[in-house]
Amino acid sequence: MKFCRLLRSTAQHLPEVRELSEQYKRQKKQIRRMAGVLSDGNFAGWNAFEAQFAAALGGHLARLNETFVEREEQVVMRLEALESEARGIATAEGCTLLIRRCVDFHGELVLFMHWSMLAYTAMAKILKKHLKKTGGTVPSVPIEALVEEPFFSPEVCCSWIHRTENAISHLQQLQAQLAAADSSHHEAGEPSMGQRDGQRPCEGDEVLAQVHLNIEEIGGQGGVAPAAVIEQTQVALATWERLKSSAATPSTVLHSGTHQAASYSSSISQNEIDDS
Repeated sequence: MKFCRLLRSTAQHLPEVRELSEQYKRQKKQIRRMAGVLSDGNFAGWNAFEAQFAAALGGHLARLNETFVEREEQVVMRLEALESEARGIATAEGCTLLIRRCVDFHGELVLFMHWSMLAYTAMAKILKKHLKKTGGTVPSVPIEALVEEPFFSPEVCCSWIHRTENAISHLQQLQAQLAAADSSHHEAGEPSMGQRDGQRPCEGDEVLAQVHLNIEEIGGQGGVAPAAVIEQTQVALATWERLKSSAATPSTVLHSGTHQAASYSSSISQNEIDDS
């Protein structure tokens, strides 16, 4: 599938990708106009188009970085709050409720990492297309430096995801301990924690069975995660499967580490995916 069409299809399900899709389409049109002017020998006109293109690209890059930094601040605050709550939980029912929130948050982080990697791919492909069609580079936005931009921070996103998974693991273990203690009290004739307030006991099948989450686990836990999170995550995963299947060699899917980031950058800088 052509990258532009893939972006457009993904944007129908993921609102955060819409701006990436629209920007990619605008930049493609700019490059086509520049190539046309250059083929006519209008070098003065080409210089003007080149300046406009560089300014637009620089502005887009600044917006990507600003979006990431703003979201980073929100993520760090929410993550620290969830970890703090996890340390202070005292009931099995409280564990269940907090696990649900952690799973929701985990899904948001996966989608945010998807946005970051897709934004990098789109930017790298535009720079490649510009070089191919015009023979020039954009000094203000060198392709080899994209992996150092704030918006492309897969290792940071992965660290957030792993911390969230660790919080879920802690809550699952604590929930099992509290449920066991509650059960022993109930057998001794005392009401269980979940029944004191007239509520049903906490059910084990409402929580994730595994720490390392995947979409099948989220969808199979009886409504732990909202349908919207599941659908959007499925779309994100399908997008990268399509990118890999259309590549000459499978693209590297990042997990963590600057070495992997460089590997991903290298795979994109080669002509793996249809540039259209």
